[in-house]
Amino acid sequence: LTNITFVPPQPREAIPDILHAADVALVPLVNEQLVDAVPSKLLEAWGCRRPVVLMAGGEARRLMEESGGGRVIAPGSATELAATLTEMAVGDPADLDRYADRGYKYVAENFDRPKLARQMETVLQAEIGVELAHAERA
Repeated sequence: LTNITFVPPQPREAIPDILHAADVALVPLVNEQLVDAVPSKLLEAWGCRRPVVLMAGGEARRLMEESGGGRVIAPGSATELAATLTEMAVGDPADLDRYADRGYKYVAENFDRPKLARQMETVLQAEIGVELAHAERA
């Protein structure tokens, strides 16, 4: 494939524009010590409605399988990566749209910050037995 671009580290504010320019986001997680980690790149790509090719196991793989937001391949498998990217490049563009829509929906339903904050508040209140004060937002 001649249309693949690997982008060096970028400032956080540039990420949405970079993702919107991409057809597919590659999210590799090669460190086995991070098996239970969820790379922020995964959620950012879905938040920008981009399908993902995930090279990871553990929790990230579970989220991908649960969401249907892209394809999962074994970490370190260059052959499988090349085959998957080729399939996605020559396949039906509607498949990429479906992956992107599923990932976006999954993030919206499961990683909404106010919802997560309320869940954390509930857990903390149950643990310490005290109702927490709410800070007013400007």
